[in-house]
Amino acid sequence: MKYQFLRHMIVATMLFMPGIWSATARADLIGYWPFDEVVEVDGERQTPDASGEGHDGVLSDAAVLAEDGVRGTVMDFGEFNNGAVVELPSFPQDDRAAAGVDPDKGPGFNAIVDSQNVTISYWLNRQGEPATDQWTFLFQDGGNRQLGSHAPWSNSNIYFDVSGCCGVNQRINADMMGADSDDAWHHIAYVKRKLEGEDKATTAIYLDGSVLVSSPGWNGDTDPTIDDVVPITSAAIGAAPGGGNSQNGLIDDFAIFNEALSDEAILNLAQGGCIICGTEDPGDFNDDKVVDLKDFMILATGFNQKFPREESYSHGDFDRNARVDMKDFFKFRELWLSLPQNGAAATAAAVPEPSSLTLAALAGLIGLAVRRRTC
Repeated sequence: MKYQFLRHMIVATMLFMPGIWSATARADLIGYWPFDEVVEVDGERQTPDASGEGHDGVLSDAAVLAEDGVRGTVMDFGEFNNGAVVELPSFPQDDRAAAGVDPDKGPGFNAIVDSQNVTISYWLNRQGEPATDQWTFLFQDGGNRQLGSHAPWSNSNIYFDVSGCCGVNQRINADMMGADSDDAWHHIAYVKRKLEGEDKATTAIYLDGSVLVSSPGWNGDTDPTIDDVVPITSAAIGAAPGGGNSQNGLIDDFAIFNEALSDEAILNLAQGGCIICGTEDPGDFNDDKVVDLKDFMILATGFNQKFPREESYSHGDFDRNARVDMKDFFKFRELWLSLPQNGAAATAAAVPEPSSLTLAALAGLIGLAVRRRTC
């Protein structure tokens, strides 16, 4: 009986005290183009931004959707330098309302300027084409590159440029180890990481879940070298803005996070983890068509355990990475508070945010309470 009381107290703390459970622990997705559909809006062909940030991509004529036997619907950029491009509107904060985008959603890509941390992730298939001098993506400040990559350039190298080009304070590059011209899908991620108190940042390129190359300071062995990003005014996938030096290949699931993702998170994406997870009833782990405390107790029971990916969701693995962890608690709590019947009951009491150790201890108590009750 006492364990049941403890369980209920912890559940109440978890769900109804926003001051303790901070949503900032989740990766902040500020742009995501799954390339699953193209719609016509005011005479333009657009591919929706699934992050909700409003950066719906505008397609040139040569950029088309294609069906792939491995990844389903993907973006096909066709022949090299044919003008194929997905242009991404980059709204400065003052222009969002004028552009018809909810200004409360934040500063869009320029959230990167505030944090100076970013991860760009996507899948690439070169279809056996030879390496060419092309852009895979380019984010600019006027005519100056702020975030850009050649994947590959004609020398079979992949490049990541930050805040200009092409010094040690801006660029890293490495041979793509055959991924530049084979006929296979490869996961690529770029990370810019600036730790609190540091004057400079570090960068890394990941290929298929592992670091391919990094800038000085990435492993803490030397001082960081990479300069800060400044406000972005234009952005494009598959080419430079305007369509110059366009990619010749297939791209899928292009995503931008306002955070330097961990090695574990990038490996999860490279192993097929989803960017935005969910079903028709996200959070309904027991499939009873209701999201309630029963679903939370399923999550609590499975806390800190690994499960086969095909069955992990039924154990509370909200993000389907085959493990029930603190990220799943945060995601469930966010969902819970978004439900009309629950949001009004939550209080916004100003409670100091505890350390990660405190959060882990609280989650451990949840699991203990449930297990002792069911043993």
